[in-house]
Amino acid sequence: MLTLILLLAAAVLIGYYVAKTKFGDKVDETTDKVATTSKSVASEYSSKTVSWWQTRFGKSTAKEALRSYIAGSGSDVFPDDFKTWLLSLSEEETRAFVSSLNEYEKGLGFELSKLVQGGYDNQPALKGVFVETIVVYSQAFRKAKEAQAKPAEEQVGDPVTSEDGKQPAEKAASRRKEGGEPVQAASA
Repeated sequence: MLTLILLLAAAVLIGYYVAKTKFGDKVDETTDKVATTSKSVASEYSSKTVSWWQTRFGKSTAKEALRSYIAGSGSDVFPDDFKTWLLSLSEEETRAFVSSLNEYEKGLGFELSKLVQGGYDNQPALKGVFVETIVVYSQAFRKAKEAQAKPAEEQVGDPVTSEDGKQPAEKAASRRKEGGEPVQAASA
């Protein structure tokens, strides 16, 4: 029994030593590569499955639905600059815009999916207001993104100068004694 325990302890020590050598580091690197590859392959297959499922059963994502609506039946409703801007966005930017737009529109009582599916076609005034809301929101969204992209020093700007090029005077320090009562004017 003692021999078995000694053999087991020796095997543990040898395993520990091998793990600490360069061979152990190579095994860790290989394991990391395999894990990274498996995660990327799994996410690729899952995104393909989601895409296939949505295509198969008619449920496209909101960004794809908005893009196809603007390119198709909604092309006469939206202005050209909005259509050009939206269709020029990357997948990530479009996803961010549509997600933000959905949250904004829910607060107003509109549904983007209802617009895309033609739910507002029998209410032209409401549809016009909704489309105008989308266009105005997109302008605000663009301005916000541009403002976030500018470096902080550009947003702060130079200190205010007068027309003659001089900077305004700084405030003078208070003449009151620190911690004391304010000086009262002498009564006449």
